[in-house]
Parts: sequence; C-alpha cells; structure tokens
Amino acid sequence: MAGACGRRQQSTRYKVQMSTQQEFLCSAMSELGMSRDAFCARLGCAGRTLDNWLLPNDSKDHRDMDGAVWTLVREMVAHEKSNQLKTSARKLP
Repeated sequence: MAGACGRRQQSTRYKVQMSTQQEFLCSAMSELGMSRDAFCARLGCAGRTLDNWLLPNDSKDHRDMDGAVWTLVREMVAHEKSNQLKTSARKLP
C-alpha cells in the first residue's frame, strides 16, 4: 500500500474540499507530518485498517471510515494548525 499517498504538490493557500476518503487521509497525514505507523497509532487502528481506508472506492477491500474517525482526523488537523498559529505568534516581536 506504499503508493496510496503519492507525493503530489498541493497548494495550501486555498482550502479545498477533499473529494475522496483517500485524499482526505493523505492530506491529513501530510499536514500532520506523520508516518503511516504514527498515524495508525494516533487513531488507534491497525495498519491494515488504514490500508483499507486508503484503497480506491471501487476496490473490493475498500472500507468507509466511520463518522467518528472523520471527526477525529479533522480535529487532529485543526489542533495542529492552532498550535502552529500559537507558535508563530510567539515568534513575533
């Protein structure tokens, strides 16, 4: 499952609604700077579960995430962004 989150250049200047579960998860891992293993540990899920979430929708092994997982990932990203803003504000003279 190594290629699921390809290294695409994405603009962070504009907030774009993610169109797939795979894009949402890859974007979250990238924004959080987390490896797949670290992301699984943070979510409390097995690596195979993340692999199934990252599969294309038409794959027979694809699984949809529960709403609670979507919320948790969104909150993790929001918390990280909040911390980055606080850190940036402290650096201002």
